[in-house]
Amino acid sequence: MGGQVTPNWNLNCDMPGMDELVIRVTVRLSADGDIIGSPRLQDTRSDPTWRAASEAMLRALRATSPFTVPAGFQAQEVPFRFETARQCGGR
Repeated sequence: MGGQVTPNWNLNCDMPGMDELVIRVTVRLSADGDIIGSPRLQDTRSDPTWRAASEAMLRALRATSPFTVPAGFQAQEVPFRFETARQCGGR
């Protein structure tokens, strides 16, 4: 499902350190693929680069909802792991 999010994840790859981050977030999805409640960021940091990347990730998750889920999908928490190096690669 992460592949559904990355097209909506807009990063400022010119920020120092932006290509070195891993953003982990847990999202509760309904059986229809809608986000339930608020996504929860893991391993939070206070530096500006991490904050910018994680805030962009939360916007991307909201923009992606509802997710395309397989038939028979049950409401559940879904962990996501996004690497900024992959998103910024080639920029």
